Amino acid sequence: MEKRLDEYLKKYSKQGDPHRSETTHSERRSKRKRYKKPKKMKRSVLRHRRKCKLCGASIDPLSKIPICKNCQISLFQIKTLKNTLRESIMHKEKPPEWALKAANKITEILSNYPEFLAYKNVVSEVVWEYIIDDEAQIEGIEIEDLVSLKYTYKNKTEILQELYKLGIVDITNDRKLLPGKLLQSLLEIKKVYGDNFRSVNWEMYTSAIQAIFMLDITEKHVDAYLSGHKKKNLKQVLTIFKILSRVIEDNLDKTVYPEIFSIAQVDFDLLLSLLGDKKIKLKFYVNITGIVDGKSKLVEDFDEEAHEFKLHKDFNEYIIRMIERIREIERERS
Repeated sequence: MEKRLDEYLKKYSKQGDPHRSETTHSERRSKRKRYKKPKKMKRSVLRHRRKCKLCGASIDPLSKIPICKNCQISLFQIKTLKNTLRESIMHKEKPPEWALKAANKITEILSNYPEFLAYKNVVSEVVWEYIIDDEAQIEGIEIEDLVSLKYTYKNKTEILQELYKLGIVDITNDRKLLPGKLLQSLLEIKKVYGDNFRSVNWEMYTSAIQAIFMLDITEKHVDAYLSGHKKKNLKQVLTIFKILSRVIEDNLDKTVYPEIFSIAQVDFDLLLSLLGDKKIKLKFYVNITGIVDGKSKLVEDFDEEAHEFKLHKDFNEYIIRMIERIREIERERS
């Protein structure tokens, strides 16, 4: 019995007296309390941190605008480019070269984007019908005869209304399609000036009209998304302009511009994270670089030493114009 008692005392003698044990326990409790406070404060700070409703970037908690500066510049670009193209064509004037070149590249990137494909197919079909049949421009095309409308998952009425509002087509009371003002300008290139389908003018005007409805649809989706409606956030379209916005931001204070604009790899990768899924990122990347078809669209080279992507030269004048317009607005505000 005594032997067992000795073993017991040896085993537990290191615990010390009961009062010491209570003190240690009390100290631990007080430490835990001390560590809880900063955690609560941290959670409180996080609750007040705001994120951009479009891309998730951090924004000023006191800002009345729910999107970051980069997204603001992106939406400014979309509106400016769309209006520049549309107003020129509506007045039967050739759009500025910088706008045509940018529109051409943007439509190349988005040529197979599902959200725009239905609209593109309808426009392509009616243009073809008007070209091969002169009477169709006068008498119109039966809506029910359009193959592209029969085999689309999109709402047919929505497609036609969008194209009508933009002035691409006119709709008669007996449900026939006539060329709108925008489309009329495109048809004149072929009919009046005799340009073939390989001419630069034909390519540029076709791209301009496609860009107009692509940009307009994007605008409407963004507005609906920000308003809380269940509209798809067109992230791939937005990412194109966010990349351009990053370049614009980097050059806003400069007086001398580089021959070719570029974006740092770290910024590029960060913006591509908006796309989320790795598969979508890869698809987007190979598309804008031309790896998929050998035709560079947004990025034309990668500088390994500088760790930056060189943008396509067709965006040079576009970026400069956007910088100038932003500066004008800032001067007017001040």
